[in-house]
Amino acid sequence: MADLTALTRQALEEVARSTELAALEETRVRWLGKKGTLTERLKSLGALSAAERPAAGALINEAKERLRAAIEARREALGREEIERRLGAGRIDVTLPGRGEELGGLHPVTKARLRIETLFRRAGFDVASGPEIEDDFHNFGALNFTPDHPARAMHDTFYFPDGRLLRTHTSPVQIRALRERGAPLAVIAPGRVYRCDSDMTHSPMFHQLEGLAVGENINFANMKAVLHGFLQAFFERDLAMRLRPSFFPFTEPSAEVDMSCVFCDGKGCRTCKHTGWLEISGCGMVHPNVLRASGVDPERYTGYAFGAGIDRLAMLRYGVNDLRLFFENDLRFLRQFGSFDKLRVCRVSTGSGPPLQIVCGASNARAGLKSALASVGAHLPGDLAIKAAKLWGVESQGMLASAKELGLAEASSGILELPPDAPLGRSLREYLDLDEAVLDLNVTPNRGDVLSILGVAREVAALAGTTVTGPAIARAPAGHAERFPVKLEAPAACPRFAGCILRGVDNRAAVPLWMRERLRRAGVRSISPVVDVTNYVMLELGQPMHAYDLRKLKGGIRVRLARDGERVMLLDGKTIEAQSDVLLITDAERAVGLAGVMGGLHTAVSAETSDVFLESAYFAPNAVLGRARRLGLQTDASQRFERGVDFALQGRAIERAIALLAPIAGGTAGPIEVTDSAAHLPKRPPVTLRRKQLAGLLGVSLPAERVQRTLEGLEMQTTPRADAWEVTPPSYRFDIAIEADLIEEVARIVGFEAIPEADAFEPQRFRPLPEERPAEESVLAVLAQRGYQEAITYAFVDPALQERLFPDRPALALSNPIASDLSVMRVSLWPGLLLSALENQRRQQDRIRLFEHGTRFQIDGSSTREIDTLAAVVSGARLPEQWGVPKEMRGAADFYDAKSDLEALFTATGQAESFKFEGGSHSALHPGRAARVLRCGREVGWIGELHPILVQALDFTYPPVLFELDADSALAVKRPAYQEISRFPQVRRDLAVVVDESVTLSTLAERVTLAASNLLRGLRIFDVYRGPGLEHGRKSVALGLIFQDISRTLTDDDVERIMASVVADLREKLNARIRE
Repeated sequence: MADLTALTRQALEEVARSTELAALEETRVRWLGKKGTLTERLKSLGALSAAERPAAGALINEAKERLRAAIEARREALGREEIERRLGAGRIDVTLPGRGEELGGLHPVTKARLRIETLFRRAGFDVASGPEIEDDFHNFGALNFTPDHPARAMHDTFYFPDGRLLRTHTSPVQIRALRERGAPLAVIAPGRVYRCDSDMTHSPMFHQLEGLAVGENINFANMKAVLHGFLQAFFERDLAMRLRPSFFPFTEPSAEVDMSCVFCDGKGCRTCKHTGWLEISGCGMVHPNVLRASGVDPERYTGYAFGAGIDRLAMLRYGVNDLRLFFENDLRFLRQFGSFDKLRVCRVSTGSGPPLQIVCGASNARAGLKSALASVGAHLPGDLAIKAAKLWGVESQGMLASAKELGLAEASSGILELPPDAPLGRSLREYLDLDEAVLDLNVTPNRGDVLSILGVAREVAALAGTTVTGPAIARAPAGHAERFPVKLEAPAACPRFAGCILRGVDNRAAVPLWMRERLRRAGVRSISPVVDVTNYVMLELGQPMHAYDLRKLKGGIRVRLARDGERVMLLDGKTIEAQSDVLLITDAERAVGLAGVMGGLHTAVSAETSDVFLESAYFAPNAVLGRARRLGLQTDASQRFERGVDFALQGRAIERAIALLAPIAGGTAGPIEVTDSAAHLPKRPPVTLRRKQLAGLLGVSLPAERVQRTLEGLEMQTTPRADAWEVTPPSYRFDIAIEADLIEEVARIVGFEAIPEADAFEPQRFRPLPEERPAEESVLAVLAQRGYQEAITYAFVDPALQERLFPDRPALALSNPIASDLSVMRVSLWPGLLLSALENQRRQQDRIRLFEHGTRFQIDGSSTREIDTLAAVVSGARLPEQWGVPKEMRGAADFYDAKSDLEALFTATGQAESFKFEGGSHSALHPGRAARVLRCGREVGWIGELHPILVQALDFTYPPVLFELDADSALAVKRPAYQEISRFPQVRRDLAVVVDESVTLSTLAERVTLAASNLLRGLRIFDVYRGPGLEHGRKSVALGLIFQDISRTLTDDDVERIMASVVADLREKLNARIRE
């Protein structure tokens, strides 16, 4: 036993050195096992004497116990270390992003629209919708746009050959609602509208909000409260609001609505052009003619209407600076940047001191050029402060500025070029005399009288409570007695024509600087004394004039309607063919001018002209309206005549022209000959303004003397009565005809700010809201949650692409498309979505999921149906790029991925079982990978992979999968109904069925459902196998059948009987066998 201590120490050391449980177990066996060292020592006790055995045995057992205890302690320690090691190995980086599907989202315009709808619903408004293809009556006529109304020129829209048009606003929806429901009524009508315009701030298709409230006690004050409340709620800010007088044919009084700038809180910034205000809406009290056209008595009811661009509201709310971004459907939604031009380092002399080094990128920067220098410390328009800077590593001590950067032009292609004699070092402001204010006025279409200095002065005088002093006109006696004969053959179109002969005019004389500068600042180029004077009189008094070279006129002047196809060569060198409704000025031989639009080239004055015949005529607005636009012309003259020129002004205008021309070009003037047809001149009958109506419409009572003073300040003859005023408008006011016109005049001069806001309109009648109609938000949310991004594409598309996709579907063609590749209305949403997907592929987006909810236009015989449609395109990777998912596992999205998304939509209807996919043939889709979507046996849409020929033609990297649904039919929701929940357990049986490849899964599921009893609660297809062990042309489908009874627990015998029935039916009907 002498070595027992050494052995024990050795064993304990081996235990301590064990680093794994397996090694520790080997040590235990080696020392304590059946043949272990210490066990063998116990066995050797027999060789000892009886006296020695007890002591020796006790020592060995003590050693064994010490070793067992050490092993157990070590085992526990190693166990703890193993647990810690495993926990360490299982530790994760919690900062890694989560895995799974990406969320999509709604289009910013849709988000804004849904927000608008929610806010107005809370305020008691209904949301109304209507057709996008409208007739003239609902789009124009019912809204007080008469056929000759100048406001039509503001609504250049898309027309169809049959006279229908794409609506220019959603007001037609309000008209339809008012005609159908009557008053009282409060609706908003959000939706797509269309106009022939496309640039950074205009789109040929955009989204408009129109609102209407009609009732017995509605006034201007109510409208102010609603609009102010909406703006504050929409932007979630305490915004100021102001109203400015404006004109809309369907409201009176009318106003533009401004709100304090949301970017600078009204302090002034580039976005609001440093005014602190943003124009946001138009509004006004509904015109009585609009109420009458809708079958509403304007003596009993009043109403207000308002309109705003949803796209503009979205731009302001979400900080989008370019309207076009809304329609490009770029998944990145990033601004695009252009490259820099080649830089030039210029040495610039200022006339004193050393030359400055300026870095300039303008292509016209060159040696010797005199330009505008903005030195360090200067401030340019747009709050641009000039500082010393390094541009691309080159020191620049200022900036050479363009006309645009100086605020002198809307656009410019290089730096400003000054004349060679421009003095170095002089202030540009002084050199160009820029301290004189130039007002840029936005004149409404009903106020032709304000298109002159005299008209503006009248407006200012009325607002300031003073009078106007016009230009003094000293008429010199006639220097000769010659007259030029004039004959009015169309007196309704031209009831007054004034003329005068001037002899001995020097048309080469220099026009004085003061006149040239005034013309230039009004945007008119100086040409010659005669032409400059006629333009000056037009700008000053508002009377367009024309000068003829007397020697080129043959015989007298005739004012007549054209013969169809009659040709006229105009001043701009173009020859037009006139229609029979066009008014011409002719002499004895030919047409010498297009009345009210432009003179003719053959009789134009030139530098050699010495004898002149001056024309100053009155042309009726409806004789000029639309003619210039039809012929592709828009002139200063037509702009004024279309709106109405003062019919009492013609003689005075010629007197003024003679007085201006004589000191410039000399000559002698003959008598002024006025030829007129008094019976055809406009009439100005008096209009009655009732005090009660004025107070009721505005929502505020104004003192009688203030009302009369306001009207008289507008040069209206006003006679007070007991409870009204008899008002006769002046000859130049073509827009005053009814009582509402006078109310508008009083309101705008007194000021809209004098009308307090007043809440509420009369209670609305509740209309039923069918629960079967799905909430749009919930439908769109399903797709957004499954990774789709909403797109908005144009309703007009490329006819070539659409015909390739749908060769058998006729499309509605536009008469005046904005471009040849946007010339037909879409019969499907697929063309726009495919092009959007293709553009995103070009932008290197490898996973594309886009959907759109919009209208498609289907021709049914002689009519057009507008179908509410939901469509989508899926292309690229099946899964988002994410860690833990190898690139090869992301795969390419296929038919079943898109089908899964459709099935999610159908589940949301509550009737997923009513939908069925049936193989079919579609011209746009892969012949073996397309299906029509059926609901209760009726076709409601299609899904499939794009046809391979089209995939190749359009150059898609991955074949896109598309689906399209008739939204009304496919997405109608089943009203929830309670069904009793069984208290008894479900029973599941799995079945592997081998059938022919030609047997579709839907057929198989249908047979199983029919063969099973009504105890079948669910059917799952969880595997499809093809391969070894199956005959050629056969497949194995694994089914999970779930059974449950509402009244008892099913037994195995119950279930086996049903399964036997199912198996027997499948064998008989589908030649199936059960795979073991």
